[in-house]
Amino acid sequence: MEFLPLLSAIATVATILLFLTGSQICKQIISQGNTKNVAMFPFLSMFVSATFWLKYGVLKDDGVVMLVNATGMSLGAIYLIIYYYYAANKEYVYRLWAYASLVLFPILGYIKFVVPDNATALNHLGLVCSVGCILMYGSPLVSVSQVVRNRSTEYLSFPLCLANFLVSGLWFIYGRMVADTVIQIPNFIGSMLGLLQVLLFAIYPSGAARKYDMSGSGSII
Repeated sequence: MEFLPLLSAIATVATILLFLTGSQICKQIISQGNTKNVAMFPFLSMFVSATFWLKYGVLKDDGVVMLVNATGMSLGAIYLIIYYYYAANKEYVYRLWAYASLVLFPILGYIKFVVPDNATALNHLGLVCSVGCILMYGSPLVSVSQVVRNRSTEYLSFPLCLANFLVSGLWFIYGRMVADTVIQIPNFIGSMLGLLQVLLFAIYPSGAARKYDMSGSGSII
């Protein structure tokens, strides 16, 4: 078990660095003075996902999961505040927050007040966390059809795809070592999705087709 503290530290640092990629987007927002061509959803999904995982870590009494996701939740909140401040369409921000609240608070309330015991709470919340994790890791795949059609990976961010592959792989190993299937399963799937995304860069080099301006696609990467 001597390897576990080292693995925990590496996975923690790698995940926090992945969370910090949002700071570059916020820097862009501040520099241009508005949120044009920047989507709010990735910041919001980061906040909601980290909040669920933080609650899971508390129920599981897993300090590593708590530390990582307390950081992710805090950074997500900061990014959302910056986005709100510079957003011209405040009604759009309120609407997305309302949708997120309809997911976040009922689930947390259910876990807190309805579920009869800790084991059931872990199972139910773990399922929510797993689904959210898989969706997050697979989100770059929405551009795969464009990649295949144009035979170019201009539509994907290689650093993001590689980071997703490495981070999910680290958490899969961590899940194996602490015997937690809720951490294992989504991160195994995430590592496979990340590997697929990375392989696309070998199959379709970014220079294989002309560049397209995807600045209006809503992607924050």
